[in-house]
Amino acid sequence: MSGFKKAFSGQKNIFLVAIHVGLDEAVTSADVEIARGEGADGIFLIKDYTTLATDDDVLAAYDYTRSKYPLWWIGVNLLDHMPAEAIRRIKQSTSGLWIDSSQIREGKPNGADYLRKIHEYLITFRHRVPLLFASIAFKYQEPVKDFAAVTRLAEPYADVLVTSGDATGVPADFEKIAIMRTAATKAPLVLASGVSVDNVKRYIELGVDGFIVNTSISTDGRLDAAKVGALRDKIPR
Repeated sequence: MSGFKKAFSGQKNIFLVAIHVGLDEAVTSADVEIARGEGADGIFLIKDYTTLATDDDVLAAYDYTRSKYPLWWIGVNLLDHMPAEAIRRIKQSTSGLWIDSSQIREGKPNGADYLRKIHEYLITFRHRVPLLFASIAFKYQEPVKDFAAVTRLAEPYADVLVTSGDATGVPADFEKIAIMRTAATKAPLVLASGVSVDNVKRYIELGVDGFIVNTSISTDGRLDAAKVGALRDKIPR
C-alpha cells in the first residue's frame, strides 16, 4: 500500500478540498469548517490570487488550523517558494507538500532531473514532508504530447502525481487520464481541476485515486456546504 493510501487508512478514493487563503482569517476558517463538516478527507491550503495574500498567510492558516485539528490531513502549496525553500519552511506536522511545476522535459533522457533533485533534497527532510505531490501535464504548463512518457519520467520521484485539465475548472480529458493511470504503475494519480458531481464517477472508473477540488464546490469564490456534501456523496471511501 502506498504512503498516500496509508495516510487515509486505505480508503479507495480520497477527497481533498483546496482552500484559497486570503487576508481574512475568519473567511478561511469558515471554508475549513465547511470542508471538515461535509466530510472531506483533508485540505490543501494555497494562497488566494485574488487578494494580496502570500505564503506567510498560508503558513499562518496552517498553524491555526493544525492547532484546532491536530490529527486531520492538512497539506500546503507554497506558490511563492521554490520547492527546496518550501520544504525548509513547512512545519514538521504538515501532511503533504504540493508543488505546481515539476518541470518535466518531455523527450529528454534527463527530462526528470529537476524533480529528481527535489526528491534527493527531500530525503534529508522527509520528516517534514511525508508526501510529495508533484504536478505533471498540468494546466498553464508547457503542453504535453506523450502523457505516458511524462508520467513514467515523474513517477520514481514523487509520492503522488497530480494532473489537471487545460485550465482552472476545466475537466481533464478522459483519454488523457486513462493513459496516465495505465502508465503510473506505482504512484497514485490525483486530479486537480474540473471535478464535479457530473463527472467524478467516470474518473473513479478510470482509476483516479483522489481529487483536489475547489471550483465546482464553491459559490462566489467561497466553499458551498451543499456542493461539498453532494460531491462527497459521489466519492466512495
